[in-house]
This record gives sequence, C-alpha cells and structure tokens, in this order.
Amino acid sequence: MEAILDTNFIITCVKQKIQVFDVIKDMQEISEIAIPLEVTNELEKIQKNPKFNKSEREAAELSLFMIKKKNLTITILGTKEVDSGLLRYCIQNPCIIATLDRNLKEKIRKKSPKTKFLTIRNKRKIEIQ
Repeated sequence: MEAILDTNFIITCVKQKIQVFDVIKDMQEISEIAIPLEVTNELEKIQKNPKFNKSEREAAELSLFMIKKKNLTITILGTKEVDSGLLRYCIQNPCIIATLDRNLKEKIRKKSPKTKFLTIRNKRKIEIQ
C-alpha cells in the first residue's frame, strides 16, 4: 500500500531526528512513499519564509534535500489546499496517510474509514494505526 506524507509529519520527523523515509520504506505494509507536489511547495515556502523559526526553516530545507536524494514519488493532488487534496486522494485511493493534523484525520476517518494512519510514538517511533 502507498504511504502519502503531509508537510507537518515530515517536518516533525526531521526535527525529532527520525529517519522518516528509511523507517517507512522498511515497513512491510508500505510498498511506496508518495509526496504530494503541494507538500514540496509548502516545504519550499517554509524554507524561505522568515516568519517561521530557524529550526522549522532548516527542517523544511533538510526535508526537501532528503526527498530529492531518496528519489521519492511526487504525486499531484490538483488542489491549492493540501488538506482537501489529501482527503480526496484518500477517498479515491487506498493508502496510508502520515499527518499530525487532527481535523484532517477526523475528516478522513468519516469519509474513508478503511484508511490507516502513520503516527509518531514517544517522539522516536513511527507506527501504523
């Protein structure tokens, strides 16, 4: 099954020094990691925006570097709003979504109850829920 990652999940993993892409690739249930183009665009905005603190800008920069280095699949959600695009993607495609956004999780659970989620446990471990 495909894992699709949200901006907040990637940045949090990088800030907590979790080797997110390696850990996810080692999970047996996950066959592919997809990064929405809209997420990479958000990461670029965070990286360049002085309104974000230094650690977030550095995490965004490192995230973009790792996405390019790992040669991950970039998928296009086709929306300006990442959350609505992720919701639509989960409804249309069986996937595992990695997000820390509670509101988005609730919406996905209501409209696509079979969707699973990647979560961070104890600031070190990624698990499928």
